[in-house]
Amino acid sequence: MISQGQNQLLPDSTRANRKPRTLRYDISSLDRNFVTETSNRFRWRLPNAIREVCELSIVAGSVPKPALNIWGQTTQADDFYYNKFTVLYGGNRYTVVIEPGYYNTATAFATAIESALDAAIGAGIFTVSASPTDILSFSAPNPFSFLLGTGGYVDQIDTRTKAVLQANSPSLLMGFQPGIDYVSSAGGLLVAPQAADIFLLVNRIYVFINYDSTQDLVGYDRGTGRRQPTGIIYLDNVSARDRVYLNKDTYTPIIKFRPAPIARISTFDLRFEDVFGRPINFLGRELSLVIECVSLEP
Repeated sequence: MISQGQNQLLPDSTRANRKPRTLRYDISSLDRNFVTETSNRFRWRLPNAIREVCELSIVAGSVPKPALNIWGQTTQADDFYYNKFTVLYGGNRYTVVIEPGYYNTATAFATAIESALDAAIGAGIFTVSASPTDILSFSAPNPFSFLLGTGGYVDQIDTRTKAVLQANSPSLLMGFQPGIDYVSSAGGLLVAPQAADIFLLVNRIYVFINYDSTQDLVGYDRGTGRRQPTGIIYLDNVSARDRVYLNKDTYTPIIKFRPAPIARISTFDLRFEDVFGRPINFLGRELSLVIECVSLEP
């Protein structure tokens, strides 16, 4: 017990002699603070604000399998299209819209593209097939062009490095180089130069955690001017199950705040996005992350 006045003679508590305290939070989308938000973006308020946070890590969690691997969004101001491209056939331009869905094989994806071409241009004109190595082939009675560089849906390319800054068409998904027009042979045959990459948008999920709506917690660095995420969830063998489970043995991105800890955290804003910064569609299914924070005792 310290008698009155003796505390004036004791040294102030310093960071060096304060003991670290570990706190764990089960952050579930069911506990989000705004009912208008969906499970791929929500705010979670801590029961009590934590101070002097010196470390933060994602130690466990359960993330549902994305509902779609081919999709487009048209209901927000930042409309984007992973499923639309322009075809020139018979002197006319057509907008081809691939039905959004989760396609497990290149053959299934080829069938969906053929159905989209039939709907846009005419039934029975185009034939689309996939080779054993997932190379897509397109054939028609007359020559045609895929306007992936001059059509209505063109990927944003860095002119100097040729890096894909933003995908606005399914060119990469179909195995074509983005930003280039492709012309079929005189006999109406066009073969993609690369294999179809139907899982490009969902083979990894970027997790962004922002605290107090002012600062992002950065755990990974990315190039070409992209936002830096807190963590990355790699979806290996996701087709065999409907969820991805994280555990501390395999997933331990730790963020250490140096030289000074974060003074105060009271809320977490979470976002789950694809490689191009667009929201992943979980169809509203619940997801959760276990966050471990190390703070210094006062």
